[in-house]
Amino acid sequence: MKAALVLLFVALTGGAAFCQSPDSPVPSFPPGPIVPRAPELARWKMTVTYPDQRDAATVRREIKEETIELAPRPVLAVVTKTGKLVRENIVDELEQSIERWCIAAHHVSNAHGSSSLVWITDSPEDPLFVNYSKQDFPGLGWVRKEFYTGTEDLDGRKAFVFRDRKRSRTAWLDAETRLPIAIETELGKFGFEFLAPPGGQQTAPPAYQAELQRWAERERRFQVKPPRPY
Repeated sequence: MKAALVLLFVALTGGAAFCQSPDSPVPSFPPGPIVPRAPELARWKMTVTYPDQRDAATVRREIKEETIELAPRPVLAVVTKTGKLVRENIVDELEQSIERWCIAAHHVSNAHGSSSLVWITDSPEDPLFVNYSKQDFPGLGWVRKEFYTGTEDLDGRKAFVFRDRKRSRTAWLDAETRLPIAIETELGKFGFEFLAPPGGQQTAPPAYQAELQRWAERERRFQVKPPRPY
């Protein structure tokens, strides 16, 4: 009789009391985009912590002793987006301030605090590079539903969690806005904080505008196909 009652209880409850294990199925990810684009007017701060983080004194000593192997890496960035134009204010390990203006994959930057302007292209050595024609945040290109593992509480907020165990990377997205809270990869840990948005459209300084236009024109020339002969 007891066995029959136990079986009846399991049938009525769907066996929930007996199925809480690490191998339980992960709930499906809710409908909608996984990582949305930032609003047209938006500002956020990113902090980067590396496994081999260096302070400014260490970097200066490496430069002086000519033993430096890695250029100063970004540790802080404030990103301001107004439509297609994005401004990045970056501080690196040497405590230098770097200003970048970006349209899509075209990034123009002052060279580590100097007045010289350089073009920045996608590189594994630049963990903050973003092609703004495709996305707004670095390090999230791998995030897909197949890596969704459920929810966690992170800094007092409910977060959707994505884990790629083969490549040791994890992303936490705010469950309400789906904007990033943090990303952890082999490169380091990235934290995100969303700030008050700008009040209107920003304008790049003239020197930056000229370089962005020159870069875009150069790209158009290479993309133009010759007319077909008759």
